[in-house]
Amino acid sequence: MSNQAANQNSTDWSESQESREFGEDQRCQFRLFHTERVSLTSTQFDGGDWRWQFCSPSGEVLSECVGYRSEAECRAAVLRLQNEAAYATISTLG
Repeated sequence: MSNQAANQNSTDWSESQESREFGEDQRCQFRLFHTERVSLTSTQFDGGDWRWQFCSPSGEVLSECVGYRSEAECRAAVLRLQNEAAYATISTLG
């Protein structure tokens, strides 16, 4: 690709990004919530825990987590995801 074509693609992308403004209802979001109780075994239950869901703008759950003991731990996990996900690689185990 020539420098001129690369520059044009870069300009097109920048202009499209600038012209696209997202409202709160048009972005994916993390939802934090507290569960009422958690099943420890088939017969034992414990107090609730904190969880998050990553949802599309339409409300579809794209990903969700296991429980955290406190809202602070849950919020910290979401912040780590927000900071690190753009740099993460994909690997296959096994």
